[in-house]
Amino acid sequence: MKLIIIGILLIILCTCIAASAQQPTIDVSPQQINVDFAFNIPKSSNPHYSKTVSLDISNNGNSELIIYSITPSNPNSYITITVLNNQQFSIPNGSSKSISISVSADKESGEGTYTSYISIASNAETKEVDIKVTITHYASIKVTPSTLDFGRVGRTQTPTETLTIKETLGYKSAENINIKRISGNNWINVGSYPSTIPAGGSISVDFTMIESKNP
Repeated sequence: MKLIIIGILLIILCTCIAASAQQPTIDVSPQQINVDFAFNIPKSSNPHYSKTVSLDISNNGNSELIIYSITPSNPNSYITITVLNNQQFSIPNGSSKSISISVSADKESGEGTYTSYISIASNAETKEVDIKVTITHYASIKVTPSTLDFGRVGRTQTPTETLTIKETLGYKSAENINIKRISGNNWINVGSYPSTIPAGGSISVDFTMIESKNP
């Protein structure tokens, strides 16, 4: 009777060892996905900021790896992470498969770094991959007109011409605005102006000819 029990235990033990030896594994590369967006297209043109990145899933085990689902976690309503062709699939042992992930950022997204992840459910284990989305806002200015033409001016006249400086992208303020003479005679007086232009805003600067400096 003892021999029979020992024999049964040995069979069960051998079966467990064989079963544990036939296991898939799941490895991913890269371990973290970094996506950078430069917001440098005018917001008024309704730009679409989107990038597609790849993730490799490998099975270094000795049985088939089954990927049940890949679920993204979106950090907020402005950033969208989508797994393309997100259907259940299998990876044979010793093989790998590349998947594509689309990351989109709405034009209203704030500047900064947002952390998200995708969760990969499989018959090996559930794997999470971090996704870091970094958004950088840019500012740009446009000056109109490009030339100030005072025309013919009498010696006692002090005409004024106005220059408009506009921030054209609409994401952040243009700062440290500074107007200075590069060359020529010092016969123009520059009016006061703020050093910062709000995002999408504009300022006007007056240039007045000084009477005593008239040519």
